[in-house]
Amino acid sequence: MTIIRDKKGQFISVPDPKFFDGQIVTTSKDYFSPKEITMLVEPHWALYPNNEAGGWVYGEKYCHIDKTSNICVQGGCGFSFEEKSFLPLSNSTHKLIAEIYYREQQVGELERKMSELESELNKLRYALELLA
Repeated sequence: MTIIRDKKGQFISVPDPKFFDGQIVTTSKDYFSPKEITMLVEPHWALYPNNEAGGWVYGEKYCHIDKTSNICVQGGCGFSFEEKSFLPLSNSTHKLIAEIYYREQQVGELERKMSELESELNKLRYALELLA
């Protein structure tokens, strides 16, 4: 459960989102173009204006699998107010391709961190040389 503030500023408990930020899913039959691969981003809880009920809203980045079996995240983006519009990946090949994509993203993030740490290390070495 997640704790948020309602319209009156009171804390309320809402269910956790079904999907995580950056998760690659397939669209369900309830979606306007079923069985497509898409990436969900920035899940946030929205209170609907007509009543007190609310739900998770997901940003969506359109994806496809290219000829080399890589996931290509395209520039288009939309928002969906219906969790039932999306399903976890069920095709084992799609799951494997998505896992490769996630790992590549982690490698990229670690490489950026390593570059920052090397820069800090070089600054410390330079400061040490000045003191010597």
